[in-house]
Amino acid sequence: MPLASPTHLHPVPFTDPLAAELVGLDRRIEAVRATAVQTRVLLDELPVLQQSLPLVGCASWRSAAAEHYEARLDELVSRVDLARSALEQAELELNATLIRLQDERDEAQARLVAMAGAGPAPAEPTRGWR
Repeated sequence: MPLASPTHLHPVPFTDPLAAELVGLDRRIEAVRATAVQTRVLLDELPVLQQSLPLVGCASWRSAAAEHYEARLDELVSRVDLARSALEQAELELNATLIRLQDERDEAQARLVAMAGAGPAPAEPTRGWR
C-alpha cells in the first residue's frame, strides 16, 4: 500500500520547500520502481530468448556461409550475455537507489513532522537574554 502523500499527513502549504522536496522524492521513487519493474521483465524474458538461439557449432544448418554465420551467432550470444549482466547490475543499482531515495524521503518527512510539531519558528534567532 503506497504511503500517503506528505501534504496529506499534515496540512502544510505546498509552497513549503520540505513538502515540495517530499513530493519530488516520491516522484523519483516511483520512476525508479517503474524502471526496476521493466528491468526485471527484461531479465525474465532473456532465458526464453536465449533458448531460441541455435547452438553454436550445430551441424544441422551448415552451408557455404557456415563459418561466417557461426561467428556472427557466437557474437550475438556474447552480446546477449553482456546484456544480461548489464541488466542484472542495473537491477542491483536501481534497488540501492530506491533504498537511498526512501531513506531521504523518510528523513525529509521526519523533518516536516518535527517542524509542524514545533510550531512557527521565531522571526529572529534569540541569542542570550535581552
